[in-house]
Amino acid sequence: MKTTIHFIILSALCTPVTWAALALQSYDAASHYRFADDPAFIGNGYDWSGIAYNGDWFTRISDTYYVTAWHARATGSATFYESNDLLGPSVTVSAPSLTRLGTTDIAIGRFSSSPGSNIAIYGIASEPTTQATFTSSSYYEMEAFIVGLNGSGGNTTTNFRVGRNELDGFYDDVALTATNITDTITFDDDRGTGQSLGADEAYLQSGDSGGPTFITVGSDLVLTSIHLGIDGTRSYDSFLPNYIAEISAIVEAGGESLTLISPVPEPSTAVLLWLASLSLMHRRRVSQLPL
Repeated sequence: MKTTIHFIILSALCTPVTWAALALQSYDAASHYRFADDPAFIGNGYDWSGIAYNGDWFTRISDTYYVTAWHARATGSATFYESNDLLGPSVTVSAPSLTRLGTTDIAIGRFSSSPGSNIAIYGIASEPTTQATFTSSSYYEMEAFIVGLNGSGGNTTTNFRVGRNELDGFYDDVALTATNITDTITFDDDRGTGQSLGADEAYLQSGDSGGPTFITVGSDLVLTSIHLGIDGTRSYDSFLPNYIAEISAIVEAGGESLTLISPVPEPSTAVLLWLASLSLMHRRRVSQLPL
């Protein structure tokens, strides 16, 4: 099945008008603006340093490679901040080259030099899915962090807002144009409804194209997708796990590799032992039942 998103809607998404902001149910700078550097920030405990913005979005996926949207492709210079403190250390690198993945809206760029070890490299979720299998996948109704513009800061990384939503839909072969077709994961605009995640509920806006969506595994941000566009009350992201082979081929040709992370972590040894003990207890109880 192919779902067509109107080009005019997606075109508006990649052209910020006076730096429109990621729409939230109830924005609070302390909670949602990364560089407020406030204890109330919903992203505290996670490393946001591997994301940059210069009018388009860069998300670092290996030492010198990053992912971006083809229709809002990030090139030029990228400034990364090591922490959420605007006065803290930052590093600026140039990004002169870009490779598109076939006819998708996914592009892989390469920095002219490494941003360094203090800037995060994000692992990509390893589990593929399809429209037919999504509801039985690990991603179905999983909460995710959504990165977009804050509406202030201009074409710089400081224009950085974080919200949340649930991943609740999937569409194969979404056509941005006749020659731009990508598998997509989606999240609905449930602001003000009983399905909302509250104040953090996020919906994409103009200028967010190419920004990342992350699930979390432990204390790690795990990259699932990058923003593609909107259609009515639904936000669409290009789903990266379905393109791992193509992304890996580009990165490995440059002598580097991706980090792939299962969206559901393996159980720890302690958990396995606990499950084994429960099983043994159950077996013992069954053996004591009268014949």
